[in-house]
Amino acid sequence: MSVPNHDAAAFLPQRFYNYVTRYLALEGLSAVEIEAHAAPLNAQAQAILTTLVTLIDEVHSNVDKIVIPARLLYGGQDRPLYKASAELLLDHLTSEDKRVIGYSHAGHLMTVGEDAAQLNEDIFNFLETLDW
Repeated sequence: MSVPNHDAAAFLPQRFYNYVTRYLALEGLSAVEIEAHAAPLNAQAQAILTTLVTLIDEVHSNVDKIVIPARLLYGGQDRPLYKASAELLLDHLTSEDKRVIGYSHAGHLMTVGEDAAQLNEDIFNFLETLDW
């Protein structure tokens, strides 16, 4: 799967908050209840998100050390920066067997939706090519 770049990581706190509030709304909570639940979760998530941003930066700064086969996958309906990040990573991978694959109907959660079957097939086929 593709890894976001550092610029994308800046959106993570807002995306997390949006996911939490949408989920709580689906649970039927009122706006006041949503805010009461979301605020502490958001505060707790900051340390995790900071760690995730560090991990993202480490992946990008060490990608040239990857010499094994690699597939960088992104959803075409996701933010354009994920495609850009996949292409940037591809340029810096030292593996000879590397490809970027976009799924035009997929969003951020590529494993659900219209392209899920093709995604799963592509992952399976890629894994089958590896010398375990």
